[in-house]
Amino acid sequence: MSEWGITGAGSSNIEGFATDISTNIGKTVNFKINTDSNNYRIDIYRLGYYGGLGARKIDTIQHTGVQNQPTPLSDAATGLVDAGNWSISASWNVPADAVSGVYIAKLTRQDGTAGENEIPFIVRDDSSTSDIIFQTADTTWQAYNPWGGANLYGGNGPATGQGQGRAYAVSYN
Repeated sequence: MSEWGITGAGSSNIEGFATDISTNIGKTVNFKINTDSNNYRIDIYRLGYYGGLGARKIDTIQHTGVQNQPTPLSDAATGLVDAGNWSISASWNVPADAVSGVYIAKLTRQDGTAGENEIPFIVRDDSSTSDIIFQTADTTWQAYNPWGGANLYGGNGPATGQGQGRAYAVSYN
């Protein structure tokens, strides 16, 4: 975990998300990343046991050049914050022989300013047949995601009374 993990919830000076939570093998995962860094890397890991290590590095994408992202869209009435208006910052071509599972893209600043964060995503194999399936809780992840200030359970959203501060809507973006 010392290689692929991060401290706490990650750094606000480098953050992002995958445009699709799930991508088939042989396709492309697109990342939208917000940072003022002109030098960062994206390490791709597949989560799993791997002899107790918890993950295995699959690839590294080196990124240079600043890409300023606009302020996310927001709706004060619902507490929704949506960064779908951000541009794609980087992409990873999922190998055709990739193993399906839960992956993370670890973002690490390399410009002298400390900053790390992680982007979870799923790689699936639509042609696979298996006796076992693992279903991720994507909607639950977003329901509890406090990015932008509120989630469906708390924060600084518009809800009053019991559940004060929660948002009424959340986004995958």
